Amino acid sequence: MLVLAGSRSCPYNPGIMKYISKSISGLLLTIIIAMSQAVSAGADGLPPPIATPQTLAIAQIKMTGDEFLVLQNNSGNDIDDLSSFWLQSFNSTSPLAKGVTTSSQQLPPTPLRAGQTLLLSSDAKATCGAGIAGNLGVSLTDGSGFLQLTQMTQDQNGAIQQTPQDQVSWNSGASGVIQNVPSSTKSPQALYYRYAGPAGYKWQLAEVSSTGQCQINAVIISGSTTVRQAVDVTPAQQSDVAPSSIVSIAATTDPPAPSIPSTNIGLLSPEITELLPNPIGTGTDATDEFIELYNPNSAPFRLGGYAFKTGTTITHSYVFAADVVIQPKSFVTYYSEATNLTLSNTGGQVRLVDPLGTVMYTTANYSNAKDGQAWALAKGAWYWTTTPTPSKANVIKQAITTSKSKTAAKTSKSGTTANAKPNSPAAQLPASQSSLSVRPIHGWVVAMVASGALLYGVYEYRADLAHRFNRLRTKLTRGGDAGS
Repeated sequence: MLVLAGSRSCPYNPGIMKYISKSISGLLLTIIIAMSQAVSAGADGLPPPIATPQTLAIAQIKMTGDEFLVLQNNSGNDIDDLSSFWLQSFNSTSPLAKGVTTSSQQLPPTPLRAGQTLLLSSDAKATCGAGIAGNLGVSLTDGSGFLQLTQMTQDQNGAIQQTPQDQVSWNSGASGVIQNVPSSTKSPQALYYRYAGPAGYKWQLAEVSSTGQCQINAVIISGSTTVRQAVDVTPAQQSDVAPSSIVSIAATTDPPAPSIPSTNIGLLSPEITELLPNPIGTGTDATDEFIELYNPNSAPFRLGGYAFKTGTTITHSYVFAADVVIQPKSFVTYYSEATNLTLSNTGGQVRLVDPLGTVMYTTANYSNAKDGQAWALAKGAWYWTTTPTPSKANVIKQAITTSKSKTAAKTSKSGTTANAKPNSPAAQLPASQSSLSVRPIHGWVVAMVASGALLYGVYEYRADLAHRFNRLRTKLTRGGDAGS
């Protein structure tokens, strides 16, 4: 131990102690950040894989630039109809605050199998392995927001029950589940994906790769160093697969297993846009019913091995031949004469299924098809229209219905209408052919009616007339005497 000459002890210096305290705090903070980054990146240094809670949950979200949302069915069971689920988006991390705006969207009426994902995007985007793809109808605000996925059911009394399934909030500041969201100008490709951490599910910053739309790179920030590593976008399954091994495979003459055409990988699914269940006029159900299909992609879509399925309880299928191709941004109509498919007049729906059996698109259910009216898709909703447009853009035109009144037109025994309009066939019939033809009235008849009315008036008011006549005569007599 070294002791300076002339000093008995080491004096206490507050400045030095404050410096040492700050140094220790900084060192501890650096260690904590490094440990958290190590946890985020995984024990092996790789970015954490995508994982979601065991329900229909939000797996990926991109709230800046070209927005999109990926939902995964991790419930372990197939979801027969997604339309019972709703997305509700708020422009604040505090949804109940005053002045907060909101928008909502019902999920498409289609099934989603266990483990499959649903992609909702604001513009045309590659499906990247998603089982179902559709449009994103809610707005994800850049600065801050709150998104909730809710399932709605109806009880025996008709009341609506809302059950929250999943939610996420974000902010460009220091609040929300996702914090410090980069702006579109700072990082236009930024997105977030879900992963399972030691303390529950968390969100990892990532970027859409410039080399491919279906590749994302996790952004690992460690101090002043930023590392971008490719991450597996296939959702991680929550259940382990039992180990197995193949000893030998016997030769077989079975046909090759069905597969998706390689040129379709990354393309949006064709959409069923119009149905005609009940043709009118000379059309018959066996020949003139039709299903219209639209290709929303900028590239051809090969339909070989894909199939239409109609009906609800008893389904009928039509499988497309291997060489069938639908051109980009075009409509194609398939009539019942060629497909032998039957569309029920009392209700049903049509599905498009890929060669592996995955439902790619499903129409909304219809009921009570009227003669000649088509079930058509327009701006994300289905309508009955009196103007079928096979192989063309849909036109929604519905018949105007009016209630019957006491002055409604009556039909005579001969079949003509009493108050028919001037241009109607009944109004154009000659007088000899109409049982309600109008004939002119002679002048002497009018004179007799007027004379009778006048005489009846004189008789009815005869006493008043006599009284007034006597008063008038008295005045005239007195006036004459005064004048003379």
